[in-house]
Amino acid sequence: MDIFKGEYKIRSIGGKLEKDYLYFRRSVLFVNANLIPIFFMLGFYNPEDKDSIIDILLYSENFASGVKKLYMTREKERIAMGEAKLERYLSSKIIERKFDRSEERERYLRCQLNRFLTIRFKYLFERYTNMYKPTFEGYSRTPFLICRESLYISPLGFEIDIDRYLDIYRSHFEAGESCTKKQHQEAADAINRFFNGSMAITQKELARYFIIDCGIVKPNPESITIDDYIRLGCRGLDKSK
Repeated sequence: MDIFKGEYKIRSIGGKLEKDYLYFRRSVLFVNANLIPIFFMLGFYNPEDKDSIIDILLYSENFASGVKKLYMTREKERIAMGEAKLERYLSSKIIERKFDRSEERERYLRCQLNRFLTIRFKYLFERYTNMYKPTFEGYSRTPFLICRESLYISPLGFEIDIDRYLDIYRSHFEAGESCTKKQHQEAADAINRFFNGSMAITQKELARYFIIDCGIVKPNPESITIDDYIRLGCRGLDKSK
């Protein structure tokens, strides 16, 4: 039985394609059951919200913090663009409070808005966790990264466009056989050797040791120190002795 329209096209090909698809589909269903509800509760259910949601799934080290930042940024942008009035968030007493300088008033309103949005988010997030009892770790980020363009938002959450998935899979398969792919893997292996298995490689650690200067990856000069190098462990030691 198809979960997403057109899955018979995947079954008709079968093999590794079908196996990879089912792996991706499990992650999509997990996200729909556990993580999508908070986005919908916060108003992120339009087609143009897809990429913002996926970015949180891919890059946020802390799910709640990532969603909160997205929510607060979106609400402030709506106010700045005139799509929502400040009165929707703050009482007239707060808005009409008198100040000697406009900078003081702006700073006060900004602080009050942050406070309101933080309280509102906390209330909705607690309501979401109580209702859905979500699990936050149970999906693979890699297929979301590769196949994000095959996803679209429906009232049920993410759905997979099967034809688009097949196009992406074929393109990725062809790229996987290229010389560039081999060089890509060699570069990844070199980075792993640099970190020496001494710690988990995160975006923060990469930024600590490498910078992008005029489109070229270079060592971060601030990390060329004995203390930063010994964090990575001694090289050339025979650990068996």
